[in-house]
Amino acid sequence: MLDKKVMIQFIDKRIETLQHLIKLGSNDIHQHRLLEGQIHEATNIRNDIIDGKYDVKVW
Repeated sequence: MLDKKVMIQFIDKRIETLQHLIKLGSNDIHQHRLLEGQIHEATNIRNDIIDGKYDVKVW
C-alpha cells in the first residue's frame, strides 16, 4: 500500500504545476478553465485521501 503522505505530496505537486501553467498562461479563457477544473478535481481527490475515502494502493 502506498503511503498516504507520498500520494498527497504527489497530488500537491500536480496542483502546483497546474497553478504554474495558469500563471504562465495564455489569455485563452477556455484553457484557463480547463486547468482550474483539473486543480479542483485534484483537490477533491486529495481531500478524499486525507478523509480515508480511498484505500491508496500501488498498481
